[in-house]
Amino acid sequence: MTTEHEAITTAGGDAARPLARHLADLHAATRPVLFGVAGGVAAGKSTVACAVVRALGLLGLRAEVLPTDAFLLP
Repeated sequence: MTTEHEAITTAGGDAARPLARHLADLHAATRPVLFGVAGGVAAGKSTVACAVVRALGLLGLRAEVLPTDAFLLP
């Protein structure tokens, strides 16, 4: 990802923390947890997903982003 994307993701980390805590609570109750992000083109789905992954990492949980961008390309 670009440096700009990383900066936005880091800045968005504060906003992602409540969601990350909720996902961590779900993870404690049932494993695994699948979380999806939907939105239009260039809406910030990847940025949100990366911010949530970073926030989950701060809580000691491992998460992955599974991008579907390549699916859209011929």
